[in-house]
Amino acid sequence: MTETEIWDKIWFMELSCKLKCVVRFLFDKCDSVGVWEPNYIIASAYIGETLTEKEILSIDNGKQFELLENGKIFIPGFCDFQYGELTENCKPHLSVIKKLKKLNLYERVYKGYTKGFQTLEEKDKEKDKDKDKEKEKEKEERGSGGKQKNGLSKLEIESEQVEVKLEYISLVEDLQGKTQNECWLTIKQFVEEKKPEFIEPYTDVWNIFGIRTGLIKQPITITDNRKSKIRIRVREPMFKFFEILNVINQSKFLKGENDRGWKVDFDFIIHSEQNYIQILEGKYTK
Repeated sequence: MTETEIWDKIWFMELSCKLKCVVRFLFDKCDSVGVWEPNYIIASAYIGETLTEKEILSIDNGKQFELLENGKIFIPGFCDFQYGELTENCKPHLSVIKKLKKLNLYERVYKGYTKGFQTLEEKDKEKDKDKDKEKEKEKEERGSGGKQKNGLSKLEIESEQVEVKLEYISLVEDLQGKTQNECWLTIKQFVEEKKPEFIEPYTDVWNIFGIRTGLIKQPITITDNRKSKIRIRVREPMFKFFEILNVINQSKFLKGENDRGWKVDFDFIIHSEQNYIQILEGKYTK
């Protein structure tokens, strides 16, 4: 299955014709879990130009492709797009899960719950809660003649968010060449004033914060599952993203100083209301 929406993504549009071809080649030639065993001679023959490892890893500042310890190229967002949320209860997923475990990639891909903190059963309950919230919002909209907060209709809010997103894209362009601290403060002000319901400001801030604190080594990618989760979270009154990050920064436990070596990640924060509230309430702060 081919991701047709990729043509509308800014990082892809900004690529040269050669690198666009490289991206499509890797997605088509990787295996069932998004791993490609490099053969640069064959790849160059297909593409029509010489291809190097460095070029692949430079695409979208390293967000789309990663180099594994065995020298193979891994596409982090591949499984999420192809299969959605992986579960051992789904028979077609079993072979995929088995292969991911063999490559030590299962925990990387399966971000729906954090091992040791949330069981599959609890994860499913949280998913049902999110679905129930969406249904409740739809009922409220129907009962109020399609009006939501501030008396705006759903269509008006969506239009408003499009304008906010265009404003953010312009803001990001202006931040090119700025320091991480300048980017952080500018995006923080934007989030607090505009309250965006799209994911980019949150992942951008997380990538700065995560790399700075050692929680991540490389920027995380944007997936449909993450988009859906953040849209739900930002509508919750208790979801104060920068306060959450501030608590995390003060918690040695959340930064990996525990008997499991577990570190909090972006998916844990946005997975459920319970997760981030426990962070805010200091459950993981000693």
